[in-house]
Amino acid sequence: MQAMSEREFRSWQQFYDESPFDDLHRYHRPAAMLAQVQVGGDFTARLRWLADGVDPGPEQSELGALRMSDQFSAADLRTFEALGMRLS
Repeated sequence: MQAMSEREFRSWQQFYDESPFDDLHRYHRPAAMLAQVQVGGDFTARLRWLADGVDPGPEQSELGALRMSDQFSAADLRTFEALGMRLS
């Protein structure tokens, strides 16, 4: 068996950084998007959030960074915490 070259390793590392395939991106974010859309959310905006990781909501902090409360309700955050998910 031949070892992976440094160049190939770096290309895979870059691919994963650009397109992660962990549980958060494969399961949790799509489920959160669908749950939010089912109660009257904007599907196109949520799809953009899912793909780009940027909340399309209008509210932002003074520094322009998104707050978790802009993306999810307090009940959502408590549910995530109860399921062991730590959101920052």
